[in-house]
Amino acid sequence: MHVVLVDDHTIILDSLGLLLSTMDSINEITTFDDPQEALLYIEANSLDLLVTDFEMPDMNGCDLAQKAKKIKPDLNVLMLTVSEDMETIKCAYKSGILGYVMKKAGKLELKEAIETVAEGNRYYNKALLMQLINSEDGLGSTEVEVEEVKTELTNREVQIVRLMATELSSLEIAQELFLSPATVERHRHNIIKKLGVKSSIGVMKYAFEQKLI
Repeated sequence: MHVVLVDDHTIILDSLGLLLSTMDSINEITTFDDPQEALLYIEANSLDLLVTDFEMPDMNGCDLAQKAKKIKPDLNVLMLTVSEDMETIKCAYKSGILGYVMKKAGKLELKEAIETVAEGNRYYNKALLMQLINSEDGLGSTEVEVEEVKTELTNREVQIVRLMATELSSLEIAQELFLSPATVERHRHNIIKKLGVKSSIGVMKYAFEQKLI
């Protein structure tokens, strides 16, 4: 795996680079202390994962992620930062950043986050994620309450819950599962009814709580 690290503090870059070099899944590490230089590199080279800090001069981590994903839409991004501020976490989530890890995290958590995000899956610290979902405006909706529901979803419904939690539209889910959009809409309606939630945000909360993603 080729990982690009971006952080404006050279000492942190060196320490992270050394730590990541001990992970078997990583065979190449490229570091930058300037986000703009990182973008130029990303445009000209292949990589598997971008790991970025949030607070940097001239360009924060969310801006970097958005610009990098315009260059490489399938690029997976992990934010590694000291910030536990809800606005920063919302910014990361809405910028398409798949993972959010604190710099105080241990090696095992960082390794899990890197491998999870590199595979295209989300990794958000559960405590931070619940704060985000339950914050005043959550992920853009106030409908986030999940009732205590004892029900079993079908395998197909679990598949759709996982895809809904990654913010795919019904059309995108249909294409992913080779179903018609109408069938997906019917499943979405049944899932929301079964879970007793009010919207797809409630489904997302359920998916994270049940560790479906």
